Amino acid sequence: MKATSITSLASTYFRSRCAASGIIVSPITKTRYLISVKGHKPLHCKLHASCGTHFKIQKKDCVDPKSIIVYVWDADIDPSCYIMTVSEAMAVLGPNAIKTKSWTEHGYYSWSSATGIPKKRKAKMETFYKERWSWLLNNLGAL
Repeated sequence: MKATSITSLASTYFRSRCAASGIIVSPITKTRYLISVKGHKPLHCKLHASCGTHFKIQKKDCVDPKSIIVYVWDADIDPSCYIMTVSEAMAVLGPNAIKTKSWTEHGYYSWSSATGIPKKRKAKMETFYKERWSWLLNNLGAL
């Protein structure tokens, strides 16, 4: 039996939740999508998947501050989506992270359950960004 990748599991979860909310998902790659509601302009969406908790943002994803980033945590057991704009993801990141070697030289910043999760950032994710389907519909122009 072929193993299913974490990205595939996360994508399936995300796409099924979008469909249930009336959001149209058009794949560009395995982790990049255009998302929209009928009659409205689509937004770019980047999907990050993990089997634990993981936050990663890359400079190349920060071109359009209105683009959507979706983090699917625990994709293999009990998935949850954390949905935000690039601007919001940068706010979660915080000003000190963009001064790190990871950001300045390598073009990304991340934290995960394997490396240690900053408690304040995780709490912010849980409080403000978890399963924001109504917010996403509103952001896409449906509400």
